[in-house]
Amino acid sequence: MADCYFCLRQATDLHHIFQGPFKKASEAHNFMVYLCRECHDRVHREKAPRIHLRQMCQAEYEKVFTREDFIKEFGRSYL
Repeated sequence: MADCYFCLRQATDLHHIFQGPFKKASEAHNFMVYLCRECHDRVHREKAPRIHLRQMCQAEYEKVFTREDFIKEFGRSYL
């Protein structure tokens, strides 16, 4: 099993960084991270780690595509 993205403990969950209507796009771009249960709960409870992950993904996306493309695919910009 993988290490948790945040705390490096053993991860138990695969977290989709973009959810709801953007879940399939998250999967298509491999915008997922492994998290331990505690960090996974924190990501869903607190805004800051959620925004951090989305900004990281958007920065990677924009290495290949435009910001406009990102907004079309994920609904808004996080940068």
